[in-house]
Amino acid sequence: MNSKPGEQRIKNLIIAWREKSSRENDHFSKFLFLWICFNAWLAYTSGKDTDRAMINWLVNQDNKSSDLVECFENRVRTSNYFVENLQILAGNSPYKDSRRKHPDIVVKDENDFENIVEAIYRIRCNLFHGGSEAHEEDIQKQVAISNNILNEWIATLVVNFIK
Repeated sequence: MNSKPGEQRIKNLIIAWREKSSRENDHFSKFLFLWICFNAWLAYTSGKDTDRAMINWLVNQDNKSSDLVECFENRVRTSNYFVENLQILAGNSPYKDSRRKHPDIVVKDENDFENIVEAIYRIRCNLFHGGSEAHEEDIQKQVAISNNILNEWIATLVVNFIK
């Protein structure tokens, strides 16, 4: 990938937020920091202005056009832990919109990239828009699984930065 203006700054930001997430014990704080990493790189690489446009862009990419897709596919091929967490995410489907504006998201399996991305984004939206409460056991599980997935996914991205 050719370097664009500001690329190193974004990479440094992602590395710093991922390190901060690794020091957190609170699942919600960890999720926030990992989402910052994911969203920052997605915004940078997609060039899109809204989260919805970025997500739509990502789910239409392949591993040759997006290093986020490449890193995801790498983890699916090489990490049983990653795949197990994707399977748990799928098994906990459907993911409802707490504002009841959008249809449920069903993740079919660990290879259902589009719905995996959509499910994690739905979990984020439910938290960020006030639809989920931290004390709810289901929400805690969703955030913990999302953390496991995002942590490995972002770790692979960071390793690629260093190569």
